[in-house]
Amino acid sequence: MNNSIKAALAMLTLGLNSLAAQALTLCYDYGEQYPWVINNGKGLNIVLLETVAAERGEKFDLRPMPWKDCMEEVKQGGVDGAFAASYTAERAAFAVYPMASGKPDPMRRLHTDGYTLLRLKGSKVSWNGSKLGNLSGPIGTQAAYSIIGDLKKWGATVDSNADTPETLLRRFGSGQLQAIALTTGQARKTLQSPYLANKVELVSPPLTEKPYFVIFSRGYYAKQSNTADDIWAAVARVRESSTYKAKASVFDLAQ
Repeated sequence: MNNSIKAALAMLTLGLNSLAAQALTLCYDYGEQYPWVINNGKGLNIVLLETVAAERGEKFDLRPMPWKDCMEEVKQGGVDGAFAASYTAERAAFAVYPMASGKPDPMRRLHTDGYTLLRLKGSKVSWNGSKLGNLSGPIGTQAAYSIIGDLKKWGATVDSNADTPETLLRRFGSGQLQAIALTTGQARKTLQSPYLANKVELVSPPLTEKPYFVIFSRGYYAKQSNTADDIWAAVARVRESSTYKAKASVFDLAQ
């Protein structure tokens, strides 16, 4: 191999390594969050973000991990950003949201979802839209989820030791918890579980409903604000596309 070919190959390798190093890294919750992240499938968030990446001629590095770890990675700059995060003041201290008039911009959301309470059949636990009632023990939810602060504000003791819906549901189904707060899509899917369908019921109305976003670390946004803004705009555009809406309509959920 002559020197000119060796030099060309070296330059090609350097270029490929550079492109890999520049791939946008986004972490997300490794537990199922139906229909946004689905076990043994892509889920709508993955579909949407892969479409955005393809439009940009890029490939995003999407990294599943426990949500608590994901938030810490964003905080420490170990990843460029995360999805899908609802707005909290605590997260806004270390992450950047798409904003409009000083508030998170729902037009640039990934999706709309929220939390719904599940109780064991026969339980008297109640929720009237503003107040929890008949609590005799903790309400379970997942670690680092935004609903924890709301539940505490409403007077509940919270057990947030579970990292995944599966772990939470096992404890719930065995009677260790009187009620749990799951994302609404996941809560509805739980009613289809042969193991739990006859044991649990949804409590109406939902506890919360809110927009969820791609967020970026403060370090990344300081250097790549234009890229971040372009990605948020692309998320909104793809979310409203007929192709994406056709895929989302299968799940019969508001976007």
